[in-house]
Amino acid sequence: MVEERQFLEKAKIMAIFDREFNPPEINKEKCIGCGQCAKVCSALVLEVTEKKSKVVYDEVCSGCGHCWAVCPEEAIYHQNASTAIDLRPGASPAVPDDTLTLLFRERRSIRVFKDKPISNEILEKILEAGRYAPTASNRQDVNFIVLPNIEKVSELRTLVERFMEKTFNSLKNPVIRMLFNLKYGNLVIDQMSGYSFVYDFLKSRKEIHTYFPLPFGQAVIIVHARSFDSMAQFNCAVALYNCSLMSHSLGLGSCFMGFVHFGANMDKGIKAWLGIPKDHETYGAMVIGYPDVKYRRLVERRKPDVKWLKLKDSQTNYLFYGYRGRPLSYEAARRIFKKHLDKAQLSHKPYSLHCLRHTFASEMLNGGMSLQSLQELLGHSDIEMTRRYARLTDNTRREQYYKAMQIIERGDINGHYRCDHQLP
Repeated sequence: MVEERQFLEKAKIMAIFDREFNPPEINKEKCIGCGQCAKVCSALVLEVTEKKSKVVYDEVCSGCGHCWAVCPEEAIYHQNASTAIDLRPGASPAVPDDTLTLLFRERRSIRVFKDKPISNEILEKILEAGRYAPTASNRQDVNFIVLPNIEKVSELRTLVERFMEKTFNSLKNPVIRMLFNLKYGNLVIDQMSGYSFVYDFLKSRKEIHTYFPLPFGQAVIIVHARSFDSMAQFNCAVALYNCSLMSHSLGLGSCFMGFVHFGANMDKGIKAWLGIPKDHETYGAMVIGYPDVKYRRLVERRKPDVKWLKLKDSQTNYLFYGYRGRPLSYEAARRIFKKHLDKAQLSHKPYSLHCLRHTFASEMLNGGMSLQSLQELLGHSDIEMTRRYARLTDNTRREQYYKAMQIIERGDINGHYRCDHQLP
């Protein structure tokens, strides 16, 4: 039991990075033992015993507040999550699906802004939206940096311009380009080269309001978190998107700024100017302001590439099958195989379905499958074809040899072919 609790405590530290949460408190007199709190607790902190809820693993409580929010009798108090008792959700759902869809489609990347400052009250409302974004294991570890006025935004723009010019000029050096390629990958280098061309074209046109890399907005919000947290990128992205939606609902426009994001991570001077800790990484930046443009129509987006994972058709004996459970044709199988080769960037290799079939047969035999069973799977009418088709590895031959020798040495073979006389 002690070892189990130590393991749970270690798991909690890894999940929420040393943040302390007090476990929920149960009012036994109010508790009716309905079990709703235990049902929604993914960390298994609570269980129902003797018709009352009980805290059993307080070590792993992440303070999500599900137990407090779901209790019908107000029998649970959670110090880290409880709010005013009369603060309750509205109608369910709070927003109709068509209204929410309209919000998603209305929100656009705005790069043309009015020369109108944003009040701190409005900025705080936007940050509240980011505060209530979900985070992995309820980490609540998204950190915000706000540049609340045009003066600070202009300073940041100057720093980012210097970073971009220095980076783009460095890429002209083949040695530095090779080092960049090793660190960031060929795709990033190709993108940077493209941006370099655009930047050279636009830098003489700074008076244009949509100026790249940082439009002339009235404020900037940057999100950062610990660099070693594998979920930090997701947490920060969701929080910043919440801020973007709230900005739109308050009559403002916003635009996510990739080069501010990159500059804060790649340039020590920008990172120090923003006051981001050394063990943190920036995961997003967004400029906001009152839009000086009105979009009159909703635009379309291409259909998503969706793969529906369905249950196998119980009416067919085929593992892979075509339309209505019919056998998959060779041409259809070849197209599927080629598609995945292209995705894996292996299309330059001489791989084919025939190679895949050979590999399958060899692996099955090496794994101990009998030749007769393999013959059925391959659909061969003659077992001689199966013998020629499949190949045993040297390891398999060696294992079978030693296995046979052990049987012989034990004298477990009693065949009529065995003779007692000496060999000539």
